[in-house]
Amino acid sequence: MTRTLPSNAVRRAPFGAEGDLNAALRPTLGAGPGRSRYAPVAEARAVGEPCGYPWLSRDGMSIAFVDESAHGGSGGLYVIAAAVVVDASADEIRAALRRLLLRGQVRFHWRDESTPRRRRMLEMIASLGLECRAYVRAPVAKRHQDRARRLCLEALVWDLRDRGIDELVIETRGLVPDRRDSLAIRDARRAKVASPALRYRFGRPKDEPLLWIPDAIAGAISALEADPAFALAAELEVLAVKRVRVRE
Repeated sequence: MTRTLPSNAVRRAPFGAEGDLNAALRPTLGAGPGRSRYAPVAEARAVGEPCGYPWLSRDGMSIAFVDESAHGGSGGLYVIAAAVVVDASADEIRAALRRLLLRGQVRFHWRDESTPRRRRMLEMIASLGLECRAYVRAPVAKRHQDRARRLCLEALVWDLRDRGIDELVIETRGLVPDRRDSLAIRDARRAKVASPALRYRFGRPKDEPLLWIPDAIAGAISALEADPAFALAAELEVLAVKRVRVRE
């Protein structure tokens, strides 16, 4: 089926070649601070069947859940991860995730978990067959993390628009940071990078277990970017997380 784009929208370049998306976005977004151009990097291949591609489910509405990981040390990097869940399966997945908690624990948080528990979470995510992506901006000085986040969000909503996913749940970071995210999404809508139908809300991981998934993905990708010998690299590879390098 051929899809006709508005005359003032850019046409989506395939993910196959380095730099294609940079060229595609240039006419719409232009240059300058806060404008993103991004390109894909290598995609890990899953063992067996692909994990949930394409993002838009045949069985019902899909929702993207989003969290981040950042390092402000030498070089620095910023990662936003997204996991797409079919709404009809959400409650079942929430229940499975809650069963991973230790007694008295209210949420999974990658930063606070041991290596064995991190491994168990990655294995759980792999068993769910979800589509997961990570948007990576590096190097990033700590003082530029807000800008890096905006660029990564812009790249994410472009992908969601292309795949027909119109609902987004972002882990809340507080009133002021959430307002910055809202402004970034509003600007992306105006530039026709985000779908005009995109709905988004901010969630707390204590209340929404599905946010634990992008928390784990972002943490794992961040660790792998910092150290290719990351102890859980093999478990991460099975997830077939597609990494997108976000550029200026």
